[in-house]
Amino acid sequence: MIAAMYDDLLGMSQLAVGFTGSITVTYRRPTPLHRDLDVAAWVARVDGRKRWLHGTCHLEGVLLTEAEGLFLAPRQGST
Repeated sequence: MIAAMYDDLLGMSQLAVGFTGSITVTYRRPTPLHRDLDVAAWVARVDGRKRWLHGTCHLEGVLLTEAEGLFLAPRQGST
């Protein structure tokens, strides 16, 4: 579920159409169920069609997980 959450979160944070190339999730602490989590994501770097995004998930200020994803913009004319 955490990896799926990051796929959605990072994908939406591109603010443009793009496809998931890869996502790496680092689990720092157990993520509890039925709690409100604080998530954030941002574009870290863009190089041509490639976009690298980062994301974090906190609970009460404690880092639970973080992720890095590579997303690819579609080729021109193939949307």
